[in-house]
Amino acid sequence: MAKRLKVYYPKSQITNGLFTLGGQWMEMDGTDYAGPYHTYTDGNVYTGGTFFKGSVKLIPWKPQSNSDKKYKEIVNIQVDEYIAPKYHLPRPLDEDFERGWFNRYFVFKRNEPITSIIEVDKKQYDGISYNNKKKIDNWLYDKYSLRWRLMGEPSEIASTNRKKIFGGVSKAPGLPSYLTNLLEFSTYSSIW
Repeated sequence: MAKRLKVYYPKSQITNGLFTLGGQWMEMDGTDYAGPYHTYTDGNVYTGGTFFKGSVKLIPWKPQSNSDKKYKEIVNIQVDEYIAPKYHLPRPLDEDFERGWFNRYFVFKRNEPITSIIEVDKKQYDGISYNNKKKIDNWLYDKYSLRWRLMGEPSEIASTNRKKIFGGVSKAPGLPSYLTNLLEFSTYSSIW
């Protein structure tokens, strides 16, 4: 399961209700996909006739060559249990507002730290693993969390959140482009 590049797509940018018998799309682990799928005008393709919480990102199908199979036999490294991070839209609780902040959790590819940042829940964040389990691959992904301010004057909230973002830029350089609304989830947020 993967995060779409954008959280919202207008209906004009989505083609729902498509179907493949296989040999057209595959999951990130190389498994051939047969079933319903949908596409976006930016090139993203996901399982399911329409997007749902369990939708999985698909990539164009390509047959496994003999050299791919031979390589897997030779190196004998199992990486087939890892799962892709699932995007999580956080929802601050009443107790978070009383406290004035809540934690946000992110993972990003080590070799693409600016463009691959994904917000995840605490369970995924804590479960990141090096041990080929049904968790996020810690060899491929790094993680970062920050305390996000919710309460106070708008200028104070924005200033604190900006400092938190830029304080983490050496570890997670994609944060400034990912977290652009400094009042997000605060009582001043237009989406809240």
